[in-house]
Amino acid sequence: MKNLTFVVITMLLSSKVLAVEYVPYGESLLAKLVTVKSANEIAVEIETWPGFRRNVTVLLPNLDLPSVSAQVPVCEQQLAAQGKRFAEDFLAKTAELKVQHLVMKTTTDVSGKADLITASGSLRDALIKEGLARPEGQAGQAWCNDAS
Repeated sequence: MKNLTFVVITMLLSSKVLAVEYVPYGESLLAKLVTVKSANEIAVEIETWPGFRRNVTVLLPNLDLPSVSAQVPVCEQQLAAQGKRFAEDFLAKTAELKVQHLVMKTTTDVSGKADLITASGSLRDALIKEGLARPEGQAGQAWCNDAS
């Protein structure tokens, strides 16, 4: 019985350890914009170690965005395109871009979740303020008033 208790406790503790976020490169990294793939998917170049630069795709965390899928109304597709253009403009006009709290599974991942910070503030917050994204969990709401 003691062995079973030990195994159960070990499993519970292991799952807690595995659930911890992994932020391999510190809280804030200077970045160079590579390309905006969508409003919440941005490729950047970061310096992970002095003299070692690599490209990663940053996914903005905890956001619901309009879709570009052919199955959604045209007005939602247009809103998604507008969100991408907004992100491009927001990031293009900054002199300094920072990747804030980059969460990855391993250091070999090509993408991770993080916020992008400029002199104008957070891209995530700006998308929400402009109505081009919503905090995660509000996905059931329609993006358009009409079904066009």
